Amino acid sequence: MSKVLRVLDIATQDVLFYDEEFEENCYRFCRKRDIDCLPSLEHGDRIHVRDDSRKGFIDAVLAGERRIDGSRRLFHPEVLESFRKNHLLFVYSGEDLAGVVHFSDFNKSTVSIYLYELLFQYERNLRIFLQACGLTNADMKKYFQLKIAEAREPKSKDYYQRKLRRYTSSQSKNDRLPPFQSFYLDELVGLAKSRGSTLKTNVVELRNMIMHAHELVNKQDWTADNYIFDFETFEEFFTRALALHADCRKIKNKVAFLLGFDEVVSFE
Repeated sequence: MSKVLRVLDIATQDVLFYDEEFEENCYRFCRKRDIDCLPSLEHGDRIHVRDDSRKGFIDAVLAGERRIDGSRRLFHPEVLESFRKNHLLFVYSGEDLAGVVHFSDFNKSTVSIYLYELLFQYERNLRIFLQACGLTNADMKKYFQLKIAEAREPKSKDYYQRKLRRYTSSQSKNDRLPPFQSFYLDELVGLAKSRGSTLKTNVVELRNMIMHAHELVNKQDWTADNYIFDFETFEEFFTRALALHADCRKIKNKVAFLLGFDEVVSFE
């Protein structure tokens, strides 16, 4: 599996602290980004919480739930829970403040590059898994035919008919390629699921986002003069990323057993 991404890898390490002399500037900065607080410049255990009623800040204790260990795996269910409680988290390395992280920081290119590599490994291992199960390109053709026969809606039937036509129109060329190389991720996942695998289809949506260089977390309004992001799109993206990690581990583990690996398999 590709190098593990940690919280600190996407954190903003050049932190902007609250400064009483520039309170108005601090307030405008936070409002434009929908940030609810800034760290104290003088006291590491305190923050200044945005107060819209007076367009200023209130001094407060930095609660433990706002802290996150910089070495924490970036894609972990507890990270999502932390962001649900607080959209801005303070990243620590031991006892030292190492940076801050906002859920919109998942739009950074390092996240997309990491997920691209993970998707590459997942798709490659999925092809190996299908072969290890004794399946061939002919079984994908049968899968398309079965989906056409089972389709209750014209739209679904037409969808698989197009896939079948695409495959049969270049079958001789595709069959000279390595097995399953001519098929898309949704087709590989679909075939595996038809044979009993419990894989998540929402991984395909994540794959499309990464391959087409879409923003992983959307702004609430791209025409507005602000940097306010939509948390629901973050939750949806993060859930898909968790599914990818789980299914990647699952398929790699199955391949190890099917191919008869006796040595310890590393999933780091």
